Amino acid sequence: MGQKTNILVYFLITIFSFVLYCHFLVTGDIVSEYMMTGLILWVFVSNLFSLLVYRIPLFHPYVFFLLTFFLYNVGGFFIALCFGESFFNYSFGLSSGGGFSPYEKGETMFSVLFFLIFIHWGVVLFCKVKKQNEFQFLEENYEQDIYSTTNRKIGLLLFYISLLPAYYYYYVYIREAFMMGGYSNYALAVDSRVGTENMNFLVRISDDINAFGFVLFLSSIPQKKQFIIPCVLYFIPFLLVSTFTGSRVYVITQGMMLLSYFVLVYKVSYKKISYVLLIFVLYAVFVGLFRNVEDYDLSKTRDKIGEVETDDSVLRNFFVAQGLSAQTISFTVSLHEEGKLEYSPLFMIMPLISKGGYDETKTPNEYYYLPDRISYYYNENFSLGGGLGGSIVADFYSVGGILGVIIFSVFLGFIFMWSIGVFISQHNSMWKAILILLLPSIYYLPRAYFVYPIVNSAFSLLLLFVYYFFIFKFIPRKQIDI
Repeated sequence: MGQKTNILVYFLITIFSFVLYCHFLVTGDIVSEYMMTGLILWVFVSNLFSLLVYRIPLFHPYVFFLLTFFLYNVGGFFIALCFGESFFNYSFGLSSGGGFSPYEKGETMFSVLFFLIFIHWGVVLFCKVKKQNEFQFLEENYEQDIYSTTNRKIGLLLFYISLLPAYYYYYVYIREAFMMGGYSNYALAVDSRVGTENMNFLVRISDDINAFGFVLFLSSIPQKKQFIIPCVLYFIPFLLVSTFTGSRVYVITQGMMLLSYFVLVYKVSYKKISYVLLIFVLYAVFVGLFRNVEDYDLSKTRDKIGEVETDDSVLRNFFVAQGLSAQTISFTVSLHEEGKLEYSPLFMIMPLISKGGYDETKTPNEYYYLPDRISYYYNENFSLGGGLGGSIVADFYSVGGILGVIIFSVFLGFIFMWSIGVFISQHNSMWKAILILLLPSIYYLPRAYFVYPIVNSAFSLLLLFVYYFFIFKFIPRKQIDI
């Protein structure tokens, strides 16, 4: 299939989907939840294999993003289809007052469908604008800028100096979760958590300094043999935190970032990448089992693992739990239908300047962090600090409904591909450092909100800009393309 044929096929898919959506708006009937799920899965798979037409490898960072999107926003529909059930009956699906209406279900599924279609149009637009005919790996054309050696030395210095304080920081974090005796106890004990608030300030920021040093080191594009030891030392605490707190996001996002770096810089084989992705999935399933036993009882975990051979509930529960981010879309649609949410760009702007979480002084309309608005109405534990997860699709929907999903999905697809293109083509370590810093949060976007990468990396970005201000000031700015 050539590029023109691919564009024609996606044009027909887009027209067909719009016809279905118009039919839905007129009749209020989505024809079949299973048919819509099948269409979503077909478009998802088509997105993956269409990349080959543009000579983009199947393990491009954009593909990793699609895989995390599948996990958080499509997986629930997929597993419901496999078991002949309705995704909207899972978990807290009935919290919106007796279940979701046919309109809310339809808007949810069409939002996911249009996101997948139009993020692909964003990728196609990038390839056409940049006239990209073949994907280039970094090692084939990279020339280091004059700051690379400085970054490598300063990055490693900061990384190793802050390593022990950062390990202590993570140790305190892990110890508290461990002493509470399991994920459920830790997750519910929001008010009784001490965390790291009473620690020395330098220890509290040591993890940021450690990550900052690691990012600087990576931006210098070290040789593979130089990369391995810092990589392992950096990843170990995230592995332990995910294991004992039950939050798999640390391993998934940081692991995907490191895997992306390997793909872009060292051109790792597809076979090895497949093995690593399989390990991620198995680890995520294990953590899901481990966090649902009391006092971290390994024998009970082994019993649950044994259930996989005779009971499909373990795998089913895993996909349902991860796929519930799509329910955030349903709740967003529900709030709009009930007049409790007006479309507004503030849902994408306010998280930059206001902190999320319960605030007894706020009225419902003052919550512009979308999961907080949903939690205010539908989650009884919100006053105790328990909010819901998010979804990038729900964030787009809160700005302008289906039209918001379409417009911002195109923009996201284009900007994602552009950022990877800059990483590869620009001989500028600063741009590389910025992308490496933001990439873990970008991979979490399917379960977060649009400006999450900036909010989550704000302190590290500040450090990066201050660092380069002084580097540009004291090192002659030549041989660099900004």
